[in-house]
Amino acid sequence: MSGGSFGYLCNRELAEVPEDLIRMRDALPEGSAARARTDEIIKAHEKIHELAGSIWDASFGIRDVWKALEWWHSSDWGEEHFLEAINKYEENNVC
Repeated sequence: MSGGSFGYLCNRELAEVPEDLIRMRDALPEGSAARARTDEIIKAHEKIHELAGSIWDASFGIRDVWKALEWWHSSDWGEEHFLEAINKYEENNVC
């Protein structure tokens, strides 16, 4: 093979930890600075993924309000849809 053993990882965006990155880290010399840096990147990606999941979960109830507001401002829905959504949210969520 003339390249691509790690899915051309060097040219890809790293939005999530690809399996290729883990395999590349494991192929780097043990105790090397390159392996340590790659491991730090993997751990950072794992934290980002965990936080993204937390944000998604936390936004569960408010998404209906966001949708109603966005659609109202886009003239797809009237103000009454927004008011219904926000009133429902406010009844169930007290600051």
